[in-house]
Amino acid sequence: IVVIIVVVVVIFSTESCAKYDIIENKDIRGADVSTAHGTEAKDCCKACNEHPMCKSFTFHVDKCWLKSSMISSGGAVQKDGLTSGFSKR
Repeated sequence: IVVIIVVVVVIFSTESCAKYDIIENKDIRGADVSTAHGTEAKDCCKACNEHPMCKSFTFHVDKCWLKSSMISSGGAVQKDGLTSGFSKR
């Protein structure tokens, strides 16, 4: 039973990020609509999915910045240590 629960959690985490392109060492510029606590970028995917205005996010250390703008990776600025995601749609 424990193994089944772990597999379900891994699948859910992967699916929550499936609609995002993830880019390392980039900061997505855009209007912040909220913040959320996270321990990794996958947590930001989930938080963004749950916020009605969120279209992209940037993660650093333990914080997700949820953003209302949706841009391509070409519009992100170089910032070491940040991970960002933007909606593929």
